[in-house]
Amino acid sequence: MSQDQLDSSRTRAASCGSAVAAAQAGVEAARSAGKVAQAGRDRLLGDLADSSIRAPFSGYILYRLAEAGEMIAAGSPLVTLVSDNEVYLTAFLPAEVAGKLALGDEARLQMDAKPDEWVPATVTFVAAEAEFTPKSVETASERSNLVFRTRIGVDPAVLAQNPWLKSGMPGLGWLRVDSDATWPSAPSR
Repeated sequence: MSQDQLDSSRTRAASCGSAVAAAQAGVEAARSAGKVAQAGRDRLLGDLADSSIRAPFSGYILYRLAEAGEMIAAGSPLVTLVSDNEVYLTAFLPAEVAGKLALGDEARLQMDAKPDEWVPATVTFVAAEAEFTPKSVETASERSNLVFRTRIGVDPAVLAQNPWLKSGMPGLGWLRVDSDATWPSAPSR
């Protein structure tokens, strides 16, 4: 081989080496760009997850406190959510009645929507301390008394059998403070 051919081959080899090095640098640049794009994607997915609102339980919105697109501070309430799996009636009972009740005691609800039917329920809460009757009680003499807040809850299985029964419906709560007494077959009006 002549010296010119040797020099030409060496120049081509050096040129190919430079092309390989440039290609390797391009591959590294593409990998870096891919990592940057993945980080941007992850950030956008995080932002999207942070802007999504999910309820901790199934239910319906009673009050909307903020509108779509409105800027709110972290931790601010957005809605009042009412569970569709938890229906109860809150009653305010005098001490002589509340003292005879225990959690799990049998109760009945007579809802205004279907006044001729009993809805089976149980006592699920009796306050540990007395309080003044809330202003929503009808008479002033009743409002001046100390009472115990009591919750009469409906079992989810009963709710499944009575889809018409919803939170916020007005009704009456019936409690049996004498365990020997029997329930009437139908509620009285």
